[in-house]
Amino acid sequence: MKISHKLLGSFVGVSLLTNVVGAVAIAQSQKIAETLAIAEAEHVAQVVATSIAHDAYYDKKSISIERSDELQHYTNLLHDLQKRDIVVVNRQKLILADAVPENVGTIFDHDQGNEVLQTIQDGKVRTFLEKSVDYPQGIKLIVVMLKGEENQVDGAVILEWSSLYDDAITQARPTMIAIALTSLSCVILALILGLQISSSIAKPLQLVTEVAQQVTQESNFDLQAPLDEVEFDFLVKTR
Repeated sequence: MKISHKLLGSFVGVSLLTNVVGAVAIAQSQKIAETLAIAEAEHVAQVVATSIAHDAYYDKKSISIERSDELQHYTNLLHDLQKRDIVVVNRQKLILADAVPENVGTIFDHDQGNEVLQTIQDGKVRTFLEKSVDYPQGIKLIVVMLKGEENQVDGAVILEWSSLYDDAITQARPTMIAIALTSLSCVILALILGLQISSSIAKPLQLVTEVAQQVTQESNFDLQAPLDEVEFDFLVKTR
């Protein structure tokens, strides 16, 4: 392989490392956006669950299907305000209130990993993707435990966070685009510099090599490499 090709390959290799760093930075930006969206969704879902439990406590009523009309009214208000899917279920995953009213009274079965029941059992917040007739494209959901009087577990609140994620990604997109453009610019710049530098180094070395071969073959020690002053100085400095 020619020395010019080796030098150019080295420059390209270094520039590709910049691309790798850029790709990692973009992935991290997406991860941070997702984490922030989930944190905000969890906060809102906890507020909703606390509000439902608070109303049930002061009304001296349990969180059950008998209260579905009140819960549905509250859910409708939240849906109109936030434009997000909200579902309230009991411990058996029976839907007590839903942003899609037709689903009330049915079993929530859109959590493929049974995340809702797991959260009801252990209280851990979980996220999952729902794909259904209502949302064929899929929506991101988060589920939190719903506690009633004396910390009794009454069910769960399920809240959509797709819009929060989309907003977070929209805010992070300019930064990700800037990172991508910077990485691409580094590759182009490295190619240009690599071509120029490899050419300036390889050309005089090639001339000297050819003269050395000629001297060896012809035993003519008076031969000289046709180098200009700049090329000669460059070779002297790089010895």
